[in-house]
Amino acid sequence: MSPKDPRSLAIRLSAWLQEEIAAQHRLDAMLADQERAIRAADTDAILASGAQVEAELRAGSARERRRKQLMAELGRTFGADAKALTVRSIAVRLGAETREGEMLLAQRAELRAVAARVTRRGRRIAGLARYHAELFGELMNTLLGVEGARPLEDGALIDAKV
Repeated sequence: MSPKDPRSLAIRLSAWLQEEIAAQHRLDAMLADQERAIRAADTDAILASGAQVEAELRAGSARERRRKQLMAELGRTFGADAKALTVRSIAVRLGAETREGEMLLAQRAELRAVAARVTRRGRRIAGLARYHAELFGELMNTLLGVEGARPLEDGALIDAKV
């Protein structure tokens, strides 16, 4: 098979999808740890899970570069703009009933499901973080007697030392 053969490119796309699905599952597990740590107010665990999430997101840059390169090759092969191609459109171009097309569509569905889970969990964590920041702000306002202060932004904690 030549590198321009759509089926060999589909296999490479499938391999990329498997990597991305695995990465999203890892990210989901890390975010679950982070959510538990936030709920338990475990600062050490929050910092550790945050570092893990950051490392996983950095690793995503290399996957994204490989995806863009692969999509450019697929675009040239199919005579289409790489930015217009999706996993679904590639599966359709290959023939959705072919083994490769079916495989890509199944992986697409799995990736969409896990990415939706990660998004929901991320939104819950953001909500928890906002809640904790607001609670902390209210506590500082009560303790310092400064209405409307943003202690993490306005230097109120430095002033509180006096």
